[in-house]
Amino acid sequence: MGALGSLAASELPQEDRLRAVTAASTVAVRARNLMGWQSFQARAAATGVHAAAREVTGEASIATQR
Repeated sequence: MGALGSLAASELPQEDRLRAVTAASTVAVRARNLMGWQSFQARAAATGVHAAAREVTGEASIATQR
């Protein structure tokens, strides 16, 4: 489980978890836009950010379905 997955599974209230993962996702998207998609993929693969971004997307999707 990545850092964002750990955050999503933490003891924080659901609203706080959603805010935190949304903010982290926004940062990841902005980084991708600034670096360009190929550079972002290469960097994300090395740092695990891409997996974390997928976790955020899943968490946000689950939260909006509730």
